[in-house]
Amino acid sequence: MRYDGLGFYLLKPDGMPKRDAIRAVITDSGLAILDSRLTFVSEEALEVFYPRRCSEEIFQVLLRFFQGQLCEVGLVDGEDAAERLVRICGASTDPEKCGEGTIRRTFASGRRVRIGGITAYENVIHRSRPREVESHAALFAPWACPR
Repeated sequence: MRYDGLGFYLLKPDGMPKRDAIRAVITDSGLAILDSRLTFVSEEALEVFYPRRCSEEIFQVLLRFFQGQLCEVGLVDGEDAAERLVRICGASTDPEKCGEGTIRRTFASGRRVRIGGITAYENVIHRSRPREVESHAALFAPWACPR
C-alpha cells in the first residue's frame, strides 16, 4: 500500500471516551477517514511511536498507560492530509500550548506526569508528521482502503 498523501492518527486510551466527537472534528475539517479500526497497541508499536530516546522510565509509564487499553488507529485523506492533521490536533504535546479549537486543547484532560525532569501529557491523540506516516501506518496493515 502507498501512504503518500495520507495522514495517520492514533486515538489514545484517554481519547476513546470522546472518540465520536474527535472523529467529527477530523471529518468536519474536510479530511476523510478512509479506514479505521479499534486495536490494542503493542510494545513494538509504542517503540516506533515513542522511541526510547528519553528514558526507560518514561517508556514504562507509556507502556502501562496503553497496556490492555483499546485505541483507534486511522488513515485520513485530503489535500495535505498529514500536515492538516497536525494543525487540527495541535502541534505541541502540551494541550495548553495548542491553539484554541484543536483536538488536544479541546479534549485533553490536562493531566501531566513528571518523570526525571521530563513532563508527559495526556493529550488524547497521536498524529504522525508527514515523514512518519508510512512507518506508523504500516504497523497496523493491512488497511481496507484501496490505494
